[in-house]
Amino acid sequence: MAARVPATHSNGPDAATHSPRHPHAAAPETMPVTRVGSEGAFAGLAFDVSQIAGLQRVMGNQATVKLLERQRTPGSSVERKSTGPLVRANQVQRVVTGGMTKQAFIAELTGTPASRQKLQNIPSTGMGRFDVEYDVAGGRLIITVRPFMQFGNTVDNAFVPGGWSASAQKKMFAAFKSQCEAAWSGKFTFSCQKVGWTDLVVTPIVRVERAASLADGHFDVKISKDKSVNTGFGREQMGDPTGATKNVGNFADQDVKKRAHDKASQRCSMANHDEARLSHLIEVYGIKTIHFDAKGNITDQDRVNLIGFVQAVNKSALPGSVPVPLILTGADVAKGKPKKLAEAVASAMKAAGMKKNPLTVRTMELLIKSEKKKMAGELAAHEKNEDKLKTVGYRPGGALHTEAKAHIADLETHQNDKRVEIEVDAAFKNSWKGDPYSILAHEFGHMLGNPDEYFQGGEEVLKLRIATLTTSAAASGDADKQRELAEAQAELAQGKFDAGAGDKNRLDIQQNYGTLVQGAGFEVQKFNTSPTSSIMSAGADLLPQHYVTLWEALGRITDPAITQGDWKVG
Repeated sequence: MAARVPATHSNGPDAATHSPRHPHAAAPETMPVTRVGSEGAFAGLAFDVSQIAGLQRVMGNQATVKLLERQRTPGSSVERKSTGPLVRANQVQRVVTGGMTKQAFIAELTGTPASRQKLQNIPSTGMGRFDVEYDVAGGRLIITVRPFMQFGNTVDNAFVPGGWSASAQKKMFAAFKSQCEAAWSGKFTFSCQKVGWTDLVVTPIVRVERAASLADGHFDVKISKDKSVNTGFGREQMGDPTGATKNVGNFADQDVKKRAHDKASQRCSMANHDEARLSHLIEVYGIKTIHFDAKGNITDQDRVNLIGFVQAVNKSALPGSVPVPLILTGADVAKGKPKKLAEAVASAMKAAGMKKNPLTVRTMELLIKSEKKKMAGELAAHEKNEDKLKTVGYRPGGALHTEAKAHIADLETHQNDKRVEIEVDAAFKNSWKGDPYSILAHEFGHMLGNPDEYFQGGEEVLKLRIATLTTSAAASGDADKQRELAEAQAELAQGKFDAGAGDKNRLDIQQNYGTLVQGAGFEVQKFNTSPTSSIMSAGADLLPQHYVTLWEALGRITDPAITQGDWKVG
């Protein structure tokens, strides 16, 4: 019975502590090895029609002909046939220089595996490991992740291999492969900004292959029938400056199914995040109360505020943000126009571009009745409760009862005004069932080097966020960016960050990732305990910044002919 090495990352906010961090060593140099058959970009250098067309596009016809002729020459450094999965090239030096022409660069990458590949690539974040190959003719960056998978079960905190049929293993790996490739492959491109080289556009293609052995694999993955250990990856490789140690991953059979989060508390937390985002913007843009002029039209200032609010909501939303509804309550009850006023505000918001968040229209009269019924129910519950200390606030004179009465009195005072009240639907989170979520695709993000985003950020990554917001706010003049910057600066001044007492290792990874994100020209996102729809938080949204470790790998191959900064993610 082999002792199980527990992975220390969890796929939820209640993650365990990670192993101590060792300063991450530079990624090992690429070995001159090329993969053949359907797995390699230049298998045996037998170009297909599309690759030849790609070479003609970036090199020209004459240079392409010369290159192909050279590849037919006997004694080429690459063996064209193999009986195994790997073809080991002769020990050819990687020759990519800063002064080479584009044609020479393409010829070098096309003819020399060591120049177009990096094997066992470890991102500078300190997490992840993969092989990478730049197929310059096909315009592809081929990312290959090879987990070594062992199937068994957990007994007394020890992993015991066995108990899986061959078909069950095959089904599990097929699900892992399909979900991860679908989530991560081909979502964004890298375009070259270097003058004269701008026709080079690269699409990352992610492949998952099952390793035959741990030595050939990138990760040591243990898959159990039950869920006795948290799903996730450890950080074992960080304690080994040689890069030889492989991170250990733990998965369970039940992780295969794409589904909404099992815990209602997690779904509620995601909804809370977007509820808080909307409530904050309602306050920022001053649209809690919308006023009307004598003719029954929304005042000019409030119309401007509504437009600004809608634009800020759309800019701050992720594709999978929770669609928390907004409730529009119309007054002017005496004249019988409350619904008409609320519908006018709803129309103005839709005209400004409000689409994702449903708008619910109601009248002030119905709201007052609802609030009175709620207060009476709370009072009745208090009277029936044997332990009255638990509900003392709801008795007459109690703090909550007094607050509710004051709220109702305010509504009654203004029920005949020409106005509409806007608020988020606070009850929505209790009924939201969540969107489909792939645990496997989230964990695969760690295999590519991305950190979790649902932990509180540290001081250094917050400083990086401030630096990137400062740049974008100055460049755009955007008031919303100025507001985000001011909020981040306030967080830093007030010490609202993780000081690292619990897990400095995690903060180092955040900082390394933030540095990459900044280098790629993006804003560093906010790390916090409020889960979002990002794939590296609690959702399925893959964002451009999630490709920065792949962007880094491409730069490692092409530098110095094409520097890291010459590539743009988009």
